[in-house]
Amino acid sequence: MNTVAATKRIVVIGLGMTGLSVVMHLVKKADGATIQVIDTRDNPPGADQLPANVELYAGGWNMDWLLSADQIVASQVSHWLRQHFALRRKKALRLSATLNYSPAM
Repeated sequence: MNTVAATKRIVVIGLGMTGLSVVMHLVKKADGATIQVIDTRDNPPGADQLPANVELYAGGWNMDWLLSADQIVASQVSHWLRQHFALRRKKALRLSATLNYSPAM
């Protein structure tokens, strides 16, 4: 089973080089999925390279997107988890490191 293709809503945290690479991979592999990107910077690098069908939320956190995600992909998972572990407990969701598309933690 291809878990990336089966996912309906994917949120990528961070739009640096890795985040943009992940988005491009997901656009190819997650046919039909909604892909959204969150970056806390007001003008993240790579924003101008996002495909038109990928939404960007810049300058903070979009909790609605995070809480409705089927999968969250984060470049720095350990840092993100320390700050937002409570979110993981509120909803059972898949959380993957950018270099690991194995099943959820």
